[in-house]
Amino acid sequence: MIISLILAAGVSTRFGFNKLLFRFNGKELIRSTVENALNSIVDRVVVITGFMKEYIEEVLRDLNIEFVHNPRYVEGMSSSIVTGIEYVLSKYNRIVDALTITPGDCGWINSNTYNQLILYYREKTIVKPVILIPHYHGQRGHPILFSRDLFYELKNISESTYGLKKVVKEYSCFIRLINVNDPGVVLDIDCFNDINRVKYFIKK
Repeated sequence: MIISLILAAGVSTRFGFNKLLFRFNGKELIRSTVENALNSIVDRVVVITGFMKEYIEEVLRDLNIEFVHNPRYVEGMSSSIVTGIEYVLSKYNRIVDALTITPGDCGWINSNTYNQLILYYREKTIVKPVILIPHYHGQRGHPILFSRDLFYELKNISESTYGLKKVVKEYSCFIRLINVNDPGVVLDIDCFNDINRVKYFIKK
């Protein structure tokens, strides 16, 4: 089983309001992110909520996903990853092989990118543990796939120790870059001006 963790707990301080609820082309950003994962061959989608939990869940309530609330969301993204890992291990420990991690504001990732990562992971010849990262025109992006061999390390990250970046750096020898023809892997929005950048890439 491969599970997709979608991180939807942040407070969006630089955006001015909850960016995950921003409507882009008539659809909330978080819904686009989740639907793109759902439309792939991933087995389950788990959304980690925090700030404005009720609003996020309302936008997604008709989708076949699982919600997990992170009560410590103010501590940063690392706390949401830890919350997600703990949930996955408590419910799916015997059957989960790997998971992908996607920030909730990455609403332009093509579903086929998830498929590419998963199919590559499932190849019998792949050496594990492994970290699979989509690679677009020289840039690394999301989602990032981690084999279960690295779940313990993910479960012990914190913002004070550089979170996910530390795991990726310390286990860089396990990284495989997967070339994708998908600009969505490097698109997200941190501030309102980023919307124009996204529109530019989409039109290309």
